[in-house]
Amino acid sequence: MKLIEYSQTPEVWKAVEGYEGYYLVSNYGRIKSFYKNKNGRFIKPLVMNAGKGYEQVGLYKNGRQKKILLHRLIAEAFIANPDDLPFVNHIDENKINNHVENLEWCTRSYNNNYGTRNKRISDTQSIPVSAKCIRTGNELHFKSIAEASKQGFNASSIWKVCNGKMNKHHEYVWKYEKKEVGHNWVV
Repeated sequence: MKLIEYSQTPEVWKAVEGYEGYYLVSNYGRIKSFYKNKNGRFIKPLVMNAGKGYEQVGLYKNGRQKKILLHRLIAEAFIANPDDLPFVNHIDENKINNHVENLEWCTRSYNNNYGTRNKRISDTQSIPVSAKCIRTGNELHFKSIAEASKQGFNASSIWKVCNGKMNKHHEYVWKYEKKEVGHNWVV
């Protein structure tokens, strides 16, 4: 991960567009609520996807809540976007570092291919998996989910079973394995 040395600029607060009088965001990546609290209070963002995702906040107006990604609020308030780019990239790849100097507007392609993302995805897709048939107890071993998909299994379904999002796929229970030296993998 890249380390960013931030300038010694003071913390600046701006109104959240569409929520003027209710919420302020700062260039340091913080948010303050004045909704039902005229003195204001800091909001602790929730991290999406069990700690692996972006920070989001629930903003209230007229009794209704809208969940918004914190980094987008910061970028919209502090970073010019003359080309109307749709995505906000975290320069240091830390999804919860929402300091304005760590954010930049970008395209989907730039965001998807930025930094070490492709290597991290490749590393997770090269984890060996095994499958055990529910009916027969027969076991299969593969070098990766990609290898299993070449044998007619669905890669997305295997991933979902391995990560507890589904119970089985094609009558098999799937799990990640540790790489072993000299293991005979089915290819």
